[in-house]
Amino acid sequence: MIELTDAARDYIQESAQQSGCENLGLRIAVHPGEDGGYDYAIGFDEQKEDDLRIDHGSVYLLLDKEQRDYLEESTLDYVELEGQMSLIVVNPNDPGQTPPKTGNSKRRTH
Repeated sequence: MIELTDAARDYIQESAQQSGCENLGLRIAVHPGEDGGYDYAIGFDEQKEDDLRIDHGSVYLLLDKEQRDYLEESTLDYVELEGQMSLIVVNPNDPGQTPPKTGNSKRRTH
């Protein structure tokens, strides 16, 4: 299904604690975009009855079951892009995605 890097897991856990969302999952929604690629929405949310829950240790991801195929073999990562840290979906199924040119995943510093 969807993998989660250590950097992403640390960032999600820290963000949940800072925003009071420790009891919520991180929802990943994907929709076909106008350019032929996929558009992603990521945010904390409550689990719904038809959700697919993917546990990754201290955090869990939520997906609409109908979107499962869009995210098969994807990875959620937290990387530095153009000088800013970003949570990204690296998705081999996305016809419009070119993997970002980054170094290793990095931990956000304050």
